[in-house]
Amino acid sequence: MRKALSENQTDAWAAKNVIERIEVLRVMACSFLCIKILKTFGL
Repeated sequence: MRKALSENQTDAWAAKNVIERIEVLRVMACSFLCIKILKTFGL
């Protein structure tokens, strides 16, 4: 019983880590695109 619980916690933790990584990548990609667009239009 206890083992199953810890496995579920590990899965939840891993999922949380993946989601956080995706969020960071998304923010970085948005920043990169914004800079690229601004440079393209010379603003």
